[in-house]
Amino acid sequence: ATVTTLVSFQPMFSFLTAGVNSDNLMNLLFTVLLYISAQIIFTGRLTPNLLLALVTTLLALKFTKPHWVIALPIIVSLVLFSRSSRRIISAATVIGVTITLLVFGFKLPLPEIDWQALTSPRFPSYTLLEHIRWTLRHTIAEVIPWYWGVFNWLGVTLPRPVHRVINRVLILSFIGFIIWSIKLITRRRWQTPDKLIVFLGLSSFIYFISLMLWDWLFRRWHGFSFGMQGRYYFPTLVPHMILLLVGLINLIPAKFTRIRSWWVKLIGLGMISLNFIGLYTIAKSYYQFLPLTTFFNQVSQYKPIY
Repeated sequence: ATVTTLVSFQPMFSFLTAGVNSDNLMNLLFTVLLYISAQIIFTGRLTPNLLLALVTTLLALKFTKPHWVIALPIIVSLVLFSRSSRRIISAATVIGVTITLLVFGFKLPLPEIDWQALTSPRFPSYTLLEHIRWTLRHTIAEVIPWYWGVFNWLGVTLPRPVHRVINRVLILSFIGFIIWSIKLITRRRWQTPDKLIVFLGLSSFIYFISLMLWDWLFRRWHGFSFGMQGRYYFPTLVPHMILLLVGLINLIPAKFTRIRSWWVKLIGLGMISLNFIGLYTIAKSYYQFLPLTTFFNQVSQYKPIY
């Protein structure tokens, strides 16, 4: 329930989902794909129903956004979490053959690759190491604040004190996640929930690295970055919120179950409060509150009769 709250009340996400567009469809379908993958890990096998759902979701992603291809390495990574490697490898082969047949049978166009930009870029001196450094700085300075809320065409973000609180919460979550990771490493045997959390973390990492590499190729050809925004990472928003929650929970030892329970509820209430701050920031940047007649006319937009 808390994970659902963290996702639903994430300020930028709730702002974006107020509209109907391909970005939101991409977020939904990618989340479905991760859910199906989690089901495969949880059950330890790829049933015909899960295979059908996986292929159908991949096809829907293909017709939604060009970066659907990021889903492919994520699906391949399922081999690492299998109870029986032979079974999952066989299943991966079935998926690969099925996708190949669908691509050529329905003549679905594969992602276009500009080989000239890849092999002979206009700015070859811009190295991958330079881009990694720039991406990390850009992510911390701009992408993370935009991730939580940026409005009015990137001109308005959440108040600075709010971002300071968010940054400190993220640091605390990172510390808690390190604690959880140490416990996981010292364990002799991983449980299924552990595998699911590791898979979600790996999926988020693969998605981030894929966009970073694409932006590096884009910059080597055009001379400037495509301009990554926080919302570009929302296809893996659910894993982000799960990892955030796991980190914050592990700040409190497991023996303090009652304190943990209240702590989890407080985290959910904190996100709801953040959503209202975001809503106020949005309204303030787009509308005039007083007089109320002006405010109502502005929010009604093209339907003033309402």
